[in-house]
Amino acid sequence: MSTDALVRQPSFGIERVTSLYAQLLLAGFALIPAALIAYLYYFQDPKLLFENHGFHEVAIAAATLEGAFVTYVCWRCYQSSGEPLLRWLTLGFLGFSATYAWRGAFTSMAHHNIWLFLLYEPASRLAMAILLFVAQLSYDRSADDPSYRNNPPMWTAWVALFITIDLAVGIVAHTPFASSVWGRASMEGGALVFSTINIIALIAHRIRSPLMTICGISGSSFALSSLACLIAKPWNHLWWLAHAIFAMGFFLLSYGAVRAFQTTHLFSTIYSQEELMARLAEAKSRTEEALRQLQSAHRELEHLAATDPLTGVANYSTASRRRLRERSATAHPSRCWRWTSITSMSSTTHTGIKRGTASCSGSPRHAWTPSGPMTGWRASVAKIHGVVAGGRH
Repeated sequence: MSTDALVRQPSFGIERVTSLYAQLLLAGFALIPAALIAYLYYFQDPKLLFENHGFHEVAIAAATLEGAFVTYVCWRCYQSSGEPLLRWLTLGFLGFSATYAWRGAFTSMAHHNIWLFLLYEPASRLAMAILLFVAQLSYDRSADDPSYRNNPPMWTAWVALFITIDLAVGIVAHTPFASSVWGRASMEGGALVFSTINIIALIAHRIRSPLMTICGISGSSFALSSLACLIAKPWNHLWWLAHAIFAMGFFLLSYGAVRAFQTTHLFSTIYSQEELMARLAEAKSRTEEALRQLQSAHRELEHLAATDPLTGVANYSTASRRRLRERSATAHPSRCWRWTSITSMSSTTHTGIKRGTASCSGSPRHAWTPSGPMTGWRASVAKIHGVVAGGRH
């Protein structure tokens, strides 16, 4: 496939239509969980429960391990590139994993203290939503210094903050405030608000990179998950659906982090297909312009080498070499260029040129040899003839 076919631009009208269609598809895909939530909310009895502590503990453990792995991947990317967005993304995954793990640990206490079991989930979602929002605000900023990336006190302070949040949630779970409407609902509502603001900011800033698009779809999943948890009852099917929706967004965001690790270690330099095609067209234009300049310079050099710089007339040496090559090719069709002898050289007058005899592979040939005082153009011709004869000997 030619490069022209690759960079050919579609017409403006169809380009606008296809772009709008692609955006509608992305929006529809991001809102699929909303249709599932509405279906369960309106068409299923909320009293139908599926309470399985063992399955819940395994799911939380798997989510925690995955969160720890993605945290490490994001941290490696940040150490390599220093992109501030990756720093906040690393902290987001770390905060979620450090808080969400306690939910699995307290699953068996669901019948003794339901709030100790329930409050860690909205707390982890709220922490992650806030840090993801800050990460988006730092998009495309200059890289951090290497000394700041490897600053142990900074990372230790964040780990201490997450441990403090875990302790605070545990303390709140043993107070009457936990059962009030401002307890769990305030954290779930906060996560919903920050995730929604994150999506709106992404659209308003017109960030079209593939990984940031993944962040937007993940943000919609986090927002819908918080909404489902607000209207669901513990252990019913809508409650489980909320967990599945959040897991979908979490998996999608972790995929973006892994893609960044496998490519440029940056979120801002993973280009979309449209950006790649535009860059290809720009590179092709620059290459063609450089080729035209090179060809022009080559023709100019040929002209300077073949003509006299003062008179503009073709150089005699150039014309002589051309005639000698043509005469040699005519005299020796078999391209036998080995001269064995030049005989019958005789001295003549100042202006004379004596016809001598040359032989190639035993066959006598005639060749013109200069004689007499060789000055001026005669010396140049003799010199050229000698070079040609000596080089092919």
